Amino acid sequence: MVQDDGGDIEFRGFENGVVKVKLQGSCTSCKSSTVTLKNGIENMLMYYVEEVEAVEAVNDAVDTVAEAEFAKLEAKLQEKEKAAAGAPPA
Repeated sequence: MVQDDGGDIEFRGFENGVVKVKLQGSCTSCKSSTVTLKNGIENMLMYYVEEVEAVEAVNDAVDTVAEAEFAKLEAKLQEKEKAAAGAPPA
């Protein structure tokens, strides 16, 4: 189902009852990814694998840097749009 929406889930490990996964593709920016993670993946795994107590998303260092840079770019674009909207017509 996640792949049908342009995303994917990569298994990153299992430690002390916690399954660690990395959300990829459209899942990384989807606002409902937490719902997918908890209500979908976590519930399913806990049902079928009794050792699973929780599922959590993990990010690579590269992902964290990329997200920060993307946020900066979005802020700059919004500033330009505001300036253009307030500028007198040419």
